[in-house]
Amino acid sequence: MISGHAGTGKSLLVQEIRKPLQAQGWIFLRCKFEKKMCNEPLSVLALGFDEYFASCAVCPSAEMSSSAAAVATRGREGSAVKRECSCSNACCARKICRKLEELIGRDGSIFLSTLMPSLRRIMADVDPDYAEKASRTNNVQGQNQQHLFVTLLGILSQLRPILFFTDDVSSLN
Repeated sequence: MISGHAGTGKSLLVQEIRKPLQAQGWIFLRCKFEKKMCNEPLSVLALGFDEYFASCAVCPSAEMSSSAAAVATRGREGSAVKRECSCSNACCARKICRKLEELIGRDGSIFLSTLMPSLRRIMADVDPDYAEKASRTNNVQGQNQQHLFVTLLGILSQLRPILFFTDDVSSLN
């Protein structure tokens, strides 16, 4: 916990800590609280995750899964082909999206992607039917929305250590 008066260099200190940790492979998530966001606290968390997903390149080494290849071979019209990643990168954006959907379901993944444009971009690349699924998804209000963020954080923390930095929490007072 770093605290102090405004302008004393707290954010600069965190940025200096960030550099060597990222060089060691840590994930750095930064959430900046602003008064205008107080009504939507989860949107602040989404900003930190969105920044991370913006830095994720979608792996080009995707191959058709055997079931998708069979569908493509049979020549079914209108069937989107999901691509499976064959890379060795544990932090591959495709693998993260697949794991996320496995743990929280399609509706949960789509809900998170509505808050994170960078995640939405990755999901659309991973699943060609994403836009259609997103338009048909049920409302996620009944689900515990915090659980969705906790699950996402859990997935990322299994890949690499995470420094989760919340900035200007005092501005909420």
